[in-house]
Amino acid sequence: MGVIASRAVGNAVKRNRGKRLLREIFRLNQNILPTGCDIVLVARKKIDEYSFQELQKRYLAGLKKLGI
Repeated sequence: MGVIASRAVGNAVKRNRGKRLLREIFRLNQNILPTGCDIVLVARKKIDEYSFQELQKRYLAGLKKLGI
C-alpha cells in the first residue's frame, strides 16, 4: 500500500493528516483486498473537508467499483 499527497493538497499538516487517515482506512479494511494485491491511494485537495466516515465510505465504494 502506498499513499501519495502532493503539495497541492496543502501544507505539511494537511498532507500528513490526509495520509494518516488513508492509512487507517486501509488498515481497518485490508481484509477485503485479495492476497497479494497492491494499492496506491492519492490524497486530493479537499481531503480535509471530509469526515473519517465519509472517506471510508468513498474508499469502500471505490473498491466496489473495482469489483473487490
